[in-house]
Amino acid sequence: MKEPRWNPFVALGKLLFALVLIGVVLAFMAGAVLWGIIKAIWPFLVVAGVVGAIMFLVDVDREKKQRMMAEQAARQAAWEAEQARLAALPKPPAPGVPPTGQSEGRWTVDYWPPLTQSTPMRPLPVAADSVAAPVVMPPTRSPSH
Repeated sequence: MKEPRWNPFVALGKLLFALVLIGVVLAFMAGAVLWGIIKAIWPFLVVAGVVGAIMFLVDVDREKKQRMMAEQAARQAAWEAEQARLAALPKPPAPGVPPTGQSEGRWTVDYWPPLTQSTPMRPLPVAADSVAAPVVMPPTRSPSH
């Protein structure tokens, strides 16, 4: 009987199989060692996780409080600026007291309420005879006739 020839691919396959088998055994051993370590220290890991979560929540809460305080300070400053602006506006006459210069209680050139937040507007003088009569248009024919 003829002896089989040496095949390098078969030898390489056997070597790779042995290496994979050794790797699997080592992985199981490392997993067992790791599992033993985890079993020994799991209470410390749980405590560390809880403490870390509490610290994270406290830090988030502190940032939220700081942001809320900054927003409130901005709102307070805006409110104070609005109050100062309103205090600087001229005061209307008291009820029942006619404004200066007229007896009918209308607004005068001395004071006119502002329509916008910009400069106050003043009334335009209107003459009594400047009221125009309505314009009457003559009837027109419709295109169908």
